[in-house]
Amino acid sequence: MNLRIGTGGDFPEAVLDGLDAACTLTWREKADHLLFHILDAPPHGRIYHTSKNDKWPDGCPCEKVASDVLDKMKKKNITYHVLRCSNHLNMMITEFKKYIDVKALTFDDKITFENIITRQVCQRLIDTEMTLKKT
Repeated sequence: MNLRIGTGGDFPEAVLDGLDAACTLTWREKADHLLFHILDAPPHGRIYHTSKNDKWPDGCPCEKVASDVLDKMKKKNITYHVLRCSNHLNMMITEFKKYIDVKALTFDDKITFENIITRQVCQRLIDTEMTLKKT
């Protein structure tokens, strides 16, 4: 699988809108809630990047804020994996880590999308098994 990075007109994207939409999905209560977010650009707002090319430098145009969206994810026990396709996400990851555990993963020539997902899901299964053995 080859991934291509493109643009939507300005540098940032509607990241918070997407994460908020993920919170509205029907998640099975006793299942592991794993979210793999593949992105190459941070959310709108100067707090997440240093680019001057942001149509909404004060944040999400729909007025969503990371603390609220990430709190929803935390309450739904969603494990958040960021699969970054660029180095432009460091400020976003640092900010998000104030509210939720962020597992930041990076692609390279030897690591494929399938390998990353498989490795994280297997690790989650091992962690769950260890937790069950302790109880």
